[in-house]
Amino acid sequence: MRSLASSAASNLLSLSLSEQQNHVPNQKVEHRRCSDMKSIRTVPSHASKTARRRRRSVLARASSEEEPTARNNDSNARRFLVVNYHRQESDYDGFGLHVWGDVKKLTEWDEPLFPTSSMEEKDHHPQFETFKVELDGTNSKIVSVLLHKGEEEDVRAESMKVPSGEEDVEIFLVSGYREIWQDKPDLDKLPKGDICSQRAILLDKRLVALPKDFNGVKDDEETSVVAVELYSSKSGSLKATADGVESGDPEDGNVQQAILSRVDEGSIDVAVKEKFPAVFNEKCFAFYEIGESAVPDAKMKALLKTQLAVGTKKIVDGSKKSAKKPLKKS
Repeated sequence: MRSLASSAASNLLSLSLSEQQNHVPNQKVEHRRCSDMKSIRTVPSHASKTARRRRRSVLARASSEEEPTARNNDSNARRFLVVNYHRQESDYDGFGLHVWGDVKKLTEWDEPLFPTSSMEEKDHHPQFETFKVELDGTNSKIVSVLLHKGEEEDVRAESMKVPSGEEDVEIFLVSGYREIWQDKPDLDKLPKGDICSQRAILLDKRLVALPKDFNGVKDDEETSVVAVELYSSKSGSLKATADGVESGDPEDGNVQQAILSRVDEGSIDVAVKEKFPAVFNEKCFAFYEIGESAVPDAKMKALLKTQLAVGTKKIVDGSKKSAKKPLKKS
């Protein structure tokens, strides 16, 4: 089952393809691993060189080649890693912070830390929930954190190096992003989507399953029409930006290949449902077709050898609802 990356001018995911499919022999999803993608780094353009140097000194990734730090901690000094966490839908209920590393108290998976946002913190960061992790002394620390709700994992920040000192260290994490910000990010200017998530699934040559919790594909969508678009890159250079989906390789040219059509689940062939019972039993996917008129068979065969992603783009319309149509059986 090949996972697409879903994307949008608002969101982006990667597309993955089933290894069971006969029309793409021996193809693996690893044509573009997340580790090969350039991480998205948001740094305000107006920031001074001094500010950027300060950010780099506040928090850096740990290196195995670093000199070991001294162990003479000041046990009387209380120092915290302050984690500010944002979710786009403000649905924070149940999400806690799992912590490990050089901290005063490790957390159990079933007993995470919960937000401790004060009124002052709410006024300062109204779009974030704040967690406070007490560090084990004032020397340099290596700390990892993970936001989760039961078994549902969200954003994580692993092996962060917190420098020595007596002041608290503050970071910002945003659901769906791997970046660690030392300054509060402008949420309206963040690149949208995650090319590494591979949550959309290409069930066969033309049928795409897109999770209903992905932006704009909920069944109760009544205030807008959602266009689901297919993107591809021969060089595996797709990326989500504030303006939509683009390629880092100029030779890719226009990466948008087609607009997909919503199909009714009842019209999908029984053989497909039996092949992917987990997809259909969970009732958490919506289904879309890559039309033959937009992408002929020869072109579709070529696209299956490239990096693929799908994305949603909302079209403002107060009266229409995205239409569903039967899937043409081939």
